[in-house]
Amino acid sequence: MESKHSSGHVEIKSAVSGEVEAVFASLNCVDRDDDVTLPGAFKSGAKVAISAFGHKSWEGVLPVGKGTIHENGNEVVLRGRFFLQTSGGRDAFQTVKELADGPGMEWSYGFQVLDSDRGQFEGRSVRFLKRLKVHEVSPVLRGSGINTRVLAVKSYSSVKDELNSIYAELQHDILDEIARTLDRDMKCAAIQSELEAAARTVSIGYSNDLEWAVLSETKNAAKAAVAEYAPRLGIDPSSIKIKYFSEEADPEFVDQWSLQKLRGYCRPIAEPNVVWIHSELDACDAWSVSAHEIRHIAGGSEDDAMVYETAARLDWLEES
Repeated sequence: MESKHSSGHVEIKSAVSGEVEAVFASLNCVDRDDDVTLPGAFKSGAKVAISAFGHKSWEGVLPVGKGTIHENGNEVVLRGRFFLQTSGGRDAFQTVKELADGPGMEWSYGFQVLDSDRGQFEGRSVRFLKRLKVHEVSPVLRGSGINTRVLAVKSYSSVKDELNSIYAELQHDILDEIARTLDRDMKCAAIQSELEAAARTVSIGYSNDLEWAVLSETKNAAKAAVAEYAPRLGIDPSSIKIKYFSEEADPEFVDQWSLQKLRGYCRPIAEPNVVWIHSELDACDAWSVSAHEIRHIAGGSEDDAMVYETAARLDWLEES
């Protein structure tokens, strides 16, 4: 488990309910660990514990609060609440509140790297953090953040102010939920569209073939094409699965759009990283059609895929 320290912007939102808002990470900049955290690395709305001071919860001390994570421009924000009904929560909240008025309040977070890469950023060799799972966020005394500072301390002078703040937070949460729902609905609609197209063009008249029934020349060519072309498009070849199909008994069946028998297809949303290849293709066709479908998986249009297929066929002929 890794942890990353930063001097966080902190806003004490309510001294009554123990609410806190802290900027605990920055995006698109090199930190003191030579990491660059990219936008989208944090799951928006993810729930996390607030650890006892200095990550002590990893040593068995009870967490002192809980919150959610939100990316806001190039800042990553914890919106949370300390457990004021516990002595640990009260002590941690009071400490954060007092230090926020002084030289600074720093924050750290414990995380697991789910996806990363090495590269150059502003002339420096760095690790790009592309996707993280954050387990906890913790106040600390000393961190490794760059250009971070205490933002503000705020407590409410009246019940009216407190209620207005709660209302504003509720509105923000509702908007977040609406955005997540719209994104989910759009993805579901895209999957439904792919499935309907598959039902029209593939499911009727074609059947799934077991790999052992396919000629080894066809299988080897398709696998070699994946190994050759997937990395060129930034895709890990090991993530691509090849499946095979053939016509059912009716020899009259044709793809009603192209008026020719289907040679390959993919459904990047409904069935990510799966390439379907006609089991009776010869090695050259299996190679070029696989390249065609990989281009689709990488987001290419039909024109892009046709260019890729033609180039792959020329590569095959040159090597033959």
